[in-house]
Amino acid sequence: PSSFGSGEDARPSSISDKKKVKDYEKDLADGAALNVEEFVDGSVIGRNSEIYALVSGASKLFDNSSTTAATVENETSVVLAGNAYKDLSIVTISSGDKENAPRHVKIEASNDGQHWITVYENSSISFLFDNFVQPFAIPEEMRGSYRCCRITVYGTTQISEIEFIGQERQVNISDVTLLLNFLSMSDGEQEQAGVHTVIVEDLTKKPTITDVTKLLNFLSGGSD
Repeated sequence: PSSFGSGEDARPSSISDKKKVKDYEKDLADGAALNVEEFVDGSVIGRNSEIYALVSGASKLFDNSSTTAATVENETSVVLAGNAYKDLSIVTISSGDKENAPRHVKIEASNDGQHWITVYENSSISFLFDNFVQPFAIPEEMRGSYRCCRITVYGTTQISEIEFIGQERQVNISDVTLLLNFLSMSDGEQEQAGVHTVIVEDLTKKPTITDVTKLLNFLSGGSD
């Protein structure tokens, strides 16, 4: 038989460049430590990313397999928290049994683990079949850089996988500039401008010159 079209070079090129996709966005939950407990508002946010999920068999939600599933009780929240800023773009939920798949989902974000904003909510979700992957895209106007992401499901459901798709970023020089500008403002000006900075969103904890020093040290490659 002819060998036409059977060589390595004959294969069609990938629609997407996997290296570029990997560098651009990833599942931010990959590699995060799993805590089978509830995230309490105001908890200390650790340096490394951690998942909080008070779910029996919680590891099944993050084992990158749709063949395993866990039962998630009504109004259960799963939180991804860590010191790095997360530019979350999509959350995906894979159903176990479609009849017991989530119908109502809320996604929230926070920088301090205490004050949350809703970035997406849908109360009329439909899963087409078992092990169906349902993506929830965060609207452009609600996207930002946050240290904590929380997804809450309503109704007792069966879920096989949860993914937090986006990018992580470290502090950069523009963040330092924002913080320096913030420190130079009066209290009244800080209250008006603080919510617009990526470094200072919780005004109950004022930044100090020590914060700036730590940031500069971080940018120079030192430890904090």
